[in-house]
Amino acid sequence: GDPRAEATRLAEELGADVAVDAEAAERAVRERVAAGRRAMASGDADDNALLARAAAIRRAATASPPLGDDEVEELRRVAADVLRAGRIKAHTVARFAETLQAKVAASSGVALHPSAVLAAAAAVTDAEAAVTRAQQAIADLGPEPPDPTDATDGPGGSDDPLLDEPGAAADPVLHRPRQVFDERGLERRRYRLRALSLLSLFAGLGIVAFASGVAPVVGGGLIAVGVLLAALTLVGGHRRTDKASADRADVEGNLANLEAVFGGSRAGHVDAADAGGDDGAGRTAPDVHTSGVDHRRSARIERRVVVDAAREEAEERVRVARVRWHQLAGPDADPYDPDAVVKAHDPQLAYSENAAESSPTVRTVAAFHRKTQARWRVLWAAAGRDEAPDPEHLEAQLDELLGAHRATMADAARLDEAEERRAAAVIAQRPLVLVEPSTWWEPGRLDQLLTSLPPGGDVVIVERARRTGRDDGPDDGKG
Repeated sequence: GDPRAEATRLAEELGADVAVDAEAAERAVRERVAAGRRAMASGDADDNALLARAAAIRRAATASPPLGDDEVEELRRVAADVLRAGRIKAHTVARFAETLQAKVAASSGVALHPSAVLAAAAAVTDAEAAVTRAQQAIADLGPEPPDPTDATDGPGGSDDPLLDEPGAAADPVLHRPRQVFDERGLERRRYRLRALSLLSLFAGLGIVAFASGVAPVVGGGLIAVGVLLAALTLVGGHRRTDKASADRADVEGNLANLEAVFGGSRAGHVDAADAGGDDGAGRTAPDVHTSGVDHRRSARIERRVVVDAAREEAEERVRVARVRWHQLAGPDADPYDPDAVVKAHDPQLAYSENAAESSPTVRTVAAFHRKTQARWRVLWAAAGRDEAPDPEHLEAQLDELLGAHRATMADAARLDEAEERRAAAVIAQRPLVLVEPSTWWEPGRLDQLLTSLPPGGDVVIVERARRTGRDDGPDDGKG
């Protein structure tokens, strides 16, 4: 029979395409290869899940979004205008403030330099802190130990357990002598170390100068300067240590006199009691061991003298610093808030934001900013929001409003792709009827064409008299 008629009958029976020449056959094969690639772009499980929800996705995609694309673009444009107007306004006000302060500074000098105000305030606060520390040190000394000469006044003896303890006077801890520290020698060693450091530094610089090829006079001069500075440091250090030693000797002499006075009064009282034997009533005076208590009293007296001297010095510093502060900043100024004093006396800081309203440029920029903000609020009111959000957070607000709709549209787009892949799979597996291909190609070309087809597709070859019917093709499963 006629191969074309047989091919038409098979195509109607199988739902296949018919290729009667080489061009049609190659076009059909390319179409199936491309469809097979599209069909394999995603997994079957994902496509099946989307296709199962196709009706719900299509129905949700038909709903109108809270904001249209035009409204979103308008919001973005107005948000950019609001932010730009805000930046322009801030820059304009800042420039106006700088210009105004420069004009004021040029026309009137600074009444008080800020550094002078800060230094005077720091002097007051530091001096008052020193007074507080001295008072705390006096409080930490505690009550004065009892006078051991009062131990024989009452019949019950002393209230101090150290006096009632027989072995208290022999305790080496209570009668431990003070350590003598050679502060003068330590200070002199420090100055010698400084002099040696200076000499080493300048000698090293001189050696570097000699090694660098600089004029010898430069290196020699550096070494000479180092020797001179070292000598001055040694001489000055010895003078300072001698003066400090003399001052300490005076203080220790005064303390020794105080200790002698207080110790002598106690010794005289005890000696008088021993000389009397008894008090006339037949009571013999007890043997009072006072060495431990005397040591504590003398140590406390020394510490109290030092602390009282520090407190008096700090109080004098407070008085002088307060007088200086009142002369500089006024009697009502607070030394703990020097910034307020600087601002009150510095005309460069007299600028206020109300002064910007006098500038036409600032008023124009502010009006444009208010106009854009009003437009921004109107757009959000039209979208059903009572309060307009910050323009900087526009994208976050759009995600909150349009998040569900965007997810639905994304599902719809993926559903379209799944349907396209499903249709491509149908095309890739559609049978193909070739009418007398032996007249177009050599057998090798036909085998090459058949092996390029996607898996699962059938190919039917119709030949005149020699070969008619279904050909299962090569061994790779294609028919």
